Amino acid sequence: MRAFGVGFGQGRLALAALLALGLHVALLSSLPVHWRQPVQPPAPPLFQVRLAIPEPVLVAPPTEPAFMTWLPPTRPTPFLSTVDTPELAPEPKPAPEPVVKPVPEPAPKPAVTPAPKSLPVAKPTPKPVIPPKPQRRVETGLRPAPSPPKAVVTPKPVAPPMVRRSESSTGRLDSAALLGQIASLETNRQRQESASVRDRRVSLTDTHSAAGFYAADWARKVTRVGETNFPDSARRLQTSAGPLLEVVIRANGQLREVRVVRSSGHAELDQAARRIVELAAPYPPFPPELRRDVDLLRIEAPWRFDPGGRIRAR
Repeated sequence: MRAFGVGFGQGRLALAALLALGLHVALLSSLPVHWRQPVQPPAPPLFQVRLAIPEPVLVAPPTEPAFMTWLPPTRPTPFLSTVDTPELAPEPKPAPEPVVKPVPEPAPKPAVTPAPKSLPVAKPTPKPVIPPKPQRRVETGLRPAPSPPKAVVTPKPVAPPMVRRSESSTGRLDSAALLGQIASLETNRQRQESASVRDRRVSLTDTHSAAGFYAADWARKVTRVGETNFPDSARRLQTSAGPLLEVVIRANGQLREVRVVRSSGHAELDQAARRIVELAAPYPPFPPELRRDVDLLRIEAPWRFDPGGRIRAR
């Protein structure tokens, strides 16, 4: 179809060219003819154009392939005879096969290991028995040594058990006896600790050792806390006296004990000085060079309360 279309288009183009050429010829022939022939210039060369118009090729339409139909093969019809066939006797059924029961295998007998033959043991020859000789008693003038006396173990005296008084018998506990027992237990505990603890005593006048440097820092802190919490009793008494304290500090900076070595003469001032030391606790831990040798540091500090609100712990 595509080739037919191309040929048809080229035919139309040739027909149009021929029509245009005929119109030009008719137009030229209608113009008036002058007998005076002008000088004709040389005619330009003519170019002949030959148009080759291919003939259209007709393509035959494709023929549809013939489909083959498959038919199943026909079975031949059996020949029907009119002769009567004799009836066949039915085949006898096969006899059932006898079922053979499996015979159980006998259990394997355990292997009997032969007992080892006993070797003949030689009978020991009996030794001749020698009758003992009768011992003669020889009387000597020596008597057997007396056995050492046994040591007499004297039982240790057992402390009498403490008799607890019930509240039903006494009605109330003796507070004085309880306080005395607590004080004795505390004293024993302190003695046991002091026996295994390394302690050192230092005064505030020591300015060369590590313990003295630590005591000076302690005094500065106590003075600052004391001036902030200056006791009213010192202002009221208008005195510059003060107690001599012994302060015991552990290596971790914890306060262990505050003891009045020498009283100021006024119980209120002694109690105020102890209270200031307790308020300033805890203190800085010991430096490494002091911790290597000392577990407890005992600082002796003389106190002095000035009426103007100043404290001197030196």
